Amino acid sequence: MIENEKFERHLRGSNLSENTISSYVFAVKQYGEQYGEVTKKNLKQYKVWLIENYKPKTVNLRLRAINCYLESIGKETWKMPFVRVQQKVFLENLCLFQKGRFLVQWVFLTLLQECEYFLL
Repeated sequence: MIENEKFERHLRGSNLSENTISSYVFAVKQYGEQYGEVTKKNLKQYKVWLIENYKPKTVNLRLRAINCYLESIGKETWKMPFVRVQQKVFLENLCLFQKGRFLVQWVFLTLLQECEYFLL
């Protein structure tokens, strides 16, 4: 059984902002409503459900909250790893690289066609 009030008191004893406390309490309450008790199996199912329904940053926020809860109840070894968040800059650079590669191929093919024209 999830003890939301006890967890909130634990958070208030930490140096966390009010927004962080609210987010963490919400995540633990959400978990508790769906699964009731804390088991390794339920934790894995919750993580899968988060990944299927939320963006990676939201998933990691909820996992941080659950991991904090696990620490507060003495189950640190059950903490879940975060999901990887692909950085937008990398994706934009990859797109530019692919566009550049396409442009180089197009120029090469155009020059090759021009050379064939002069050779004939």
